[in-house]
Amino acid sequence: MQRLLLGVVDRPAEGNATYQLATGMGRWAELHDTLSEYAHFRLGPNEKWSVERSWELLLSVIDDATPTIDSRDFFAARVLLNLVNAPDENEPIPGTPPKHGETLAQLRTHAGVAKKSSFSQAVTVRKAYLLGLFELEAVRSFSLNQGPMPDIAATIFGVMLAEIDRIHDERAQAHLLDVPGATVMGGWGPHREMFSYKDGSPYVALNSCSDNPHIGDERCFVALRQVPIPGWEVPNVWNSDVWARKDQEYFVRIYVRNCCDTDASDGPATWAYGVRVRVFLIMERDRAAVFAVVGSDNATKIWDGATVHFDPGIIPQFVAGSAKLENNAHPNGGRILGEEIFSPSGTQIGYEQMNGILPAGFPYAGYITVRFKMVKGTVTSEGSGE
Repeated sequence: MQRLLLGVVDRPAEGNATYQLATGMGRWAELHDTLSEYAHFRLGPNEKWSVERSWELLLSVIDDATPTIDSRDFFAARVLLNLVNAPDENEPIPGTPPKHGETLAQLRTHAGVAKKSSFSQAVTVRKAYLLGLFELEAVRSFSLNQGPMPDIAATIFGVMLAEIDRIHDERAQAHLLDVPGATVMGGWGPHREMFSYKDGSPYVALNSCSDNPHIGDERCFVALRQVPIPGWEVPNVWNSDVWARKDQEYFVRIYVRNCCDTDASDGPATWAYGVRVRVFLIMERDRAAVFAVVGSDNATKIWDGATVHFDPGIIPQFVAGSAKLENNAHPNGGRILGEEIFSPSGTQIGYEQMNGILPAGFPYAGYITVRFKMVKGTVTSEGSGE
């Protein structure tokens, strides 16, 4: 009955009667537009959120419910558990109008009252407030009190918002670019299958050729050299181990290449997607490792680190605004990268656009550089200084 009233019996297709029914009722298009805007807000403006994805999400949520009137309780409980942020059952739930101050225990009690529509709609709107999204036009204008079975529609809407949140959280966790067992000794990882640059790899792989004619072993893709000083001759040599002194400034060079054999398959099948780069420091009293981590949605995460030695009383500090990418699309001066490169999830890179897409082969490889300067300070704990 729920499926019939909502017009969601089968997969959407041209000429499908139930899909046309849902569209004709004016609810489906509105729901899709709302989900699409919310997905772009949470997952990024480049997220490809199609009508098909909205439809699949709607069907999956309905399939999770028992197809009886008791599904109201199921939806109410699920919305409650997934959408309401309360640290403890008996502590007030943070939030703003339409209501605030109730405890989670009280809201669970409300789930048992007869007016399920009031409960489910209040929780859904509360979710929008808690996320700061009620002023987002699509969310504010989505009419929960119209159309068939408004109580079910409201809770379905809430659960779909929660699913988009789950996708966001899952991706954020996957994008944490950490280095297992990172120490000031630096070094590369993980151990991986290596190939010759002449053949490339049979699948998408980052920095996995041992005989790159430009940098040699691609596993060692992080290197350091001093920034030239006017009037002083500084060797133009990249090193994996340096001794730095007060006020000296150094370049960190990070080489990134997709080694997939472009003859293995055509076009996008050889591309790396979701490519992100992070740079960070692991510090001790008299030395530090500068690590770079490169992650991808369809390739193994890689890392490498170079070591900086220094006298106690000074520490390395990244220079704000110094991160840039140079490649064939961005040669002279390169493309400036944001400060997110120093965050746990790093920053997205690419070839022409910083969209996370890195085609295979030498023409699309790039050099990322950041700078650090030796400044007065002491190491207060592992990896930090002041």
